[in-house]
Amino acid sequence: MNFADQMNNAISCLLDHGHTQAAHWMLDKLLAEHPKVAFWHYQKALLGHESGNRDGVLNHFEQAAGLEPENPDYQKALGDFYHVIGNDASAALDRYLKVIELRPGDTQTLMIMAHLFVVQREFDKACEYYEKVIQLDPSEKEAIVLLDRIKKQSGTQQQPVFRQPAQHQAAHQQTNLAPDDLWQTAREQIQAGNTTAAIETCNRLLSKTPERPAVHNDLAILYFETGDKDNCLKHYQTAVQLEPDNLVFLKNLADFYCIEKAELKKAMELYVQVLTISPADTESMLAIGHICMALGHETDARFFLNRVVEIDMTNLQARQLLEQLDEKSLSEHHVSLTGQELYERALSKSENGDSEAAMNFLRQLITQDPNHALAYNDLGVICYDRGDKASAQTYYEQAVRLSPDNITFLKNLADFYLMELQKTEDAMKLYVKVLKSNPKDVDCLLATGSICLNLKNFDEARYFYQLALEIEPWNNDARHALEGLENSATIVEKENKRQANAK
Repeated sequence: MNFADQMNNAISCLLDHGHTQAAHWMLDKLLAEHPKVAFWHYQKALLGHESGNRDGVLNHFEQAAGLEPENPDYQKALGDFYHVIGNDASAALDRYLKVIELRPGDTQTLMIMAHLFVVQREFDKACEYYEKVIQLDPSEKEAIVLLDRIKKQSGTQQQPVFRQPAQHQAAHQQTNLAPDDLWQTAREQIQAGNTTAAIETCNRLLSKTPERPAVHNDLAILYFETGDKDNCLKHYQTAVQLEPDNLVFLKNLADFYCIEKAELKKAMELYVQVLTISPADTESMLAIGHICMALGHETDARFFLNRVVEIDMTNLQARQLLEQLDEKSLSEHHVSLTGQELYERALSKSENGDSEAAMNFLRQLITQDPNHALAYNDLGVICYDRGDKASAQTYYEQAVRLSPDNITFLKNLADFYLMELQKTEDAMKLYVKVLKSNPKDVDCLLATGSICLNLKNFDEARYFYQLALEIEPWNNDARHALEGLENSATIVEKENKRQANAK
């Protein structure tokens, strides 16, 4: 097994056992040394996205896709990021087209492309991709329903309206007042942001042909923008009455009942209706979960939220709501968590970026078990990341007192002494202790070499750097340190000779 495969197995093992922080650390180290490995960029991007810390995620997805342009998974992941996080439909579609070139039978990607073309109001292309899905999977109900709806609406020269009126395309100006020309004029006014004129035009259109659900839906959105909630509700209701299986119209009305009217049961009925048409609609499931929590139906809430996570494992909002339900249940039943449960919750909170909650769980843990060295160490890490260095030192030192042979705790404290307190001798003692237990610890060898270099003990520094290179011949830090050492030694030697000659 080559080096890359060994590292991939190690990363997979860490992730399988929930050690995401260690996986992050390992990937950072590997990418610093080997920045051209696509798989490691891909894994780094996934970890960052799942943890909610999206700094650098796009760069890593782009690196993976650029380094291995023939890998459809990397192209798909980049397209998903453009689509969901970047809200850049054009960039997403370009990437999805690459996926389909590489994997023509990918019905999931074809469906996403069709949806995006609908949002962009490119209905001919949307139909083309829905038809491709149906050709590959004749039982795909959602594609069949949406294709049929677009064709019906195209037949009456109506266009399906999705949730943002700003996405309407402007049409050429028309001079007559026929219904279809009024509709074109209204869309131009919406595109230009002329809300008042668009409302007037839509109402004139509906006075001529009142059974246009898409126009009612857009008019509701326009009224909402002006603050006229009564007319907004009336037109949302009419749109749903005219086209009761339109997912967008149903969700718009459900959202209005839920958020504006606080009529949760009516909203719930509409969201459930959405799910009868589109059983995998996670947006509606999440809304139902919220409503069930508000109504005190926690078992039902848990069912829908778990379903969201089953469909979309990266949905942080659903996971956070499930954690809230867990904590509420424990509080109400006065259930005390075991030490392992407290630690697992702290780890989960930390991975989701909630360091305050993670610290609370860790403090509960050390109250319950004052000898839990790992909890002290993790508190030290969190405090250091938050800038509380005094507390970090206290926790690091306590972790080492409780577990004096733990290499991770020793290195954390040694690094802190060296980098933050400049306590060189104390740091050196700890690094040497680590090396006695693990003579091949490259991080410690490099740190010890740096200390020797700072003390101008060039021979000892050279020994540690050379040993690090023997263990990891690819280690650029060790190679650069050794090169810098030779330069420093030469400068010192010249200075010593100069001073000797001067005497």
